[in-house]
Amino acid sequence: MNHKKKYHKIAVLSGGLSKERDVSLVSSQKTCNALLEKGYDAYLLDPSGKDWITDLMNDRPDAVLNMLHGRFGEDGTIQGVLELLQIPYTHSGVTASAIAMDKVHTKTILAAHGLNVPQGFTAAPQDIYRIIKDNHNTQTGLQIPVVVKPINEGSSVGVIIAHKIEDLEFNIFPKALQSYDNLMVEEYISGRELTVTVFQGDAFTVTEIVSDEIFYDYKAKYSAGCSRHILPADIPDIYFNQCLKDALSAHELLGCRGITRTDFRYREGDSSGIYLLEINTQPGMTPTSLAPEQAHYVGISYADLVEKIVEDASCNR
Repeated sequence: MNHKKKYHKIAVLSGGLSKERDVSLVSSQKTCNALLEKGYDAYLLDPSGKDWITDLMNDRPDAVLNMLHGRFGEDGTIQGVLELLQIPYTHSGVTASAIAMDKVHTKTILAAHGLNVPQGFTAAPQDIYRIIKDNHNTQTGLQIPVVVKPINEGSSVGVIIAHKIEDLEFNIFPKALQSYDNLMVEEYISGRELTVTVFQGDAFTVTEIVSDEIFYDYKAKYSAGCSRHILPADIPDIYFNQCLKDALSAHELLGCRGITRTDFRYREGDSSGIYLLEINTQPGMTPTSLAPEQAHYVGISYADLVEKIVEDASCNR
């Protein structure tokens, strides 16, 4: 990219406080290296300590590349701090980040606009077994198997698939899941895992993820060799194009900015075909990440993608 840079000194937010800290450390280091190669004065800043805001104000960067993942980095919290400090930052703004991180609100908005999402409900962990067992409960018509997940975590953190009713007993849940006030319970959509990256108004392509794990979980996402990516995905054109359209719609309906990645399930033989699972407002930029792989497929190198993301930084997002 041969043009005058809008920004020069870039603070790359790294690590943070969420359960996805380790992923953020990898994404941030890789993106920081790319910015250095592009001639930026880039450096890492970890907002896990109490003095990070003072450090940020003293450093006075031109912009912030937000490479945090999960809560306290992807949920509008950091975005609000940067808005108050009036430091341009990347990715989605306060409102879009907060909504997209909340799976319940996201599904409500997308379903209201005609996008196909899995059926589900929210409940306290200790109540889920009873609700599913009661087939006449008006709150849900869900049957086993079901997916149980935290409402506001990313990278499949804490997600379990219950294949028998006993899996939903409270004392069977992992300790981490027992600690949440409420969890989301969804119908399990069998089928093929798909994803689409959206950036600056374009949906790149559709990737199919084939994993050795039961589903595309945290291990499969970030461990080399645990999944393989097929791009473009070999699915019928009608569903391929539906993924592209729905990913763009989700990005726009939630008011997202910069880059996002939307995940789908394709169930062959199902009249509904495509199910939108969730949208990620700060997709990973690690060596196994899908967004930079899709960018490369459409002719955008990793370093050019990082530069484009940074040059798009602003306040009031």
